[in-house]
Amino acid sequence: MRSMRCQILHESEGRIRVHMAMVLMEPDQANVLEYYLRACPAVTRVTVYERTADAVVFYTPGERETILKRLKSADIRDEEQ
Repeated sequence: MRSMRCQILHESEGRIRVHMAMVLMEPDQANVLEYYLRACPAVTRVTVYERTADAVVFYTPGERETILKRLKSADIRDEEQ
């Protein structure tokens, strides 16, 4: 399994905004990422912005490391990338 790279753009307790390391995010990739993050019990809300390849994740305070691991393990890239 490949790991997905992302850059933290902004964060505060219980909220993190990241930019996924990809040039273009297709709508189906945005959906996969959103559902993957929502499946994590620590996530309370998530919004994925396909045009900017950003995601805003609201999570249970104290679960930052869980969220970062989840983001790193996301594999939404196309095979040809």
